[in-house]
Amino acid sequence: MKSAALRSQVISGCRSTQAGRTALRLVGYWGGPTTPGWPDPQSFVDHSWDEQEREDVADYLTQGFVFRAFGGVSMCRFCGIGNGEVELTDGSWYRPEGLAHYLTDHGVRLPQVFVGHVNSELEFLEDAGTDTDWWKAQGGSKPEVVEES
Repeated sequence: MKSAALRSQVISGCRSTQAGRTALRLVGYWGGPTTPGWPDPQSFVDHSWDEQEREDVADYLTQGFVFRAFGGVSMCRFCGIGNGEVELTDGSWYRPEGLAHYLTDHGVRLPQVFVGHVNSELEFLEDAGTDTDWWKAQGGSKPEVVEES
């Protein structure tokens, strides 16, 4: 199990700070005819990437909280299919919902800082213990209602 300090270091390397506030870091927007200035997805293709790690990262990318939704569909920069209309987040990073498609269908490998974040999160979950005592202690009683003053 990774130490809490190491996990904290990995996570802090994933978030950026703007005006003293923690900001979510973007991964997976690509350049195209209507989106100049973004990275070229072709330059991220790496068919030698370990298959299991690619699958783990792709699975991770399909999960998360909806961060923002848009009125239009993003198109894949390789094959042109409709590839989603929302952004997902894990609380540190945000990405277009179709990012996993680039990994599984086109051999894209994301930067190691992001892959390291995913691996750290997955390892944390695999190593995490569980605590059922708190929930069992609730005993079916009604939740306490706190009146606002």
